[in-house]
Amino acid sequence: MTEYRFEGQDHVATFEYHEHRALGDHLHDIHRLRLDWTVKLLEDVIQQITGPVDSWIDYGCGQGGLLELAAELIPNGRGFDFMPANVADAEKHGRPVTYLNLAEPVLLPYSQLATATEVLEHLDDPHNFLRRVQADWFVATCPAGDTPERHDDSHLWGWDTEGFEKLFVDSGWEPHRINEVTIPGYPMKVMLMVASSEGKNT
Repeated sequence: MTEYRFEGQDHVATFEYHEHRALGDHLHDIHRLRLDWTVKLLEDVIQQITGPVDSWIDYGCGQGGLLELAAELIPNGRGFDFMPANVADAEKHGRPVTYLNLAEPVLLPYSQLATATEVLEHLDDPHNFLRRVQADWFVATCPAGDTPERHDDSHLWGWDTEGFEKLFVDSGWEPHRINEVTIPGYPMKVMLMVASSEGKNT
């Protein structure tokens, strides 16, 4: 099992790095394929949850694209993001996104469902973040196959399947599904985790 923290990449987890980054409009670029796939995934996850989902937080939600696409499925969603341009764009379009520095050492609000898609690899301490999330269910994705020799220059962490599972287990989560996924048309494989907080102490 492998977990990498990439050397020379600590700056990508700082506010200064994200403060002036240009908006990445994932609703209208290649990431739309990943967002549409995630909506279908959430439909499957909800079938495992008894009754309707009454609260959902999307962490690192960007400009709120997933919240918008899944609004009919989960109407009570809200998001947090740590990039000012994303939050400003979400506010412009009326999406429920609030600025939050995910590295702040505070217990995060409770939600029945939490998601973090393509987020954990950007954080300074994803282990601490996962321990602070309060949710019954957690759905996360990250790029598959990132290594010290080959990774995006905005990523700080990488995992193989076993390392990604260990990240969640060590943070108190119970994995229910973990695997690499090929999304049709999307240029890279993603690692998927669906976990519950059964037995998790926060």
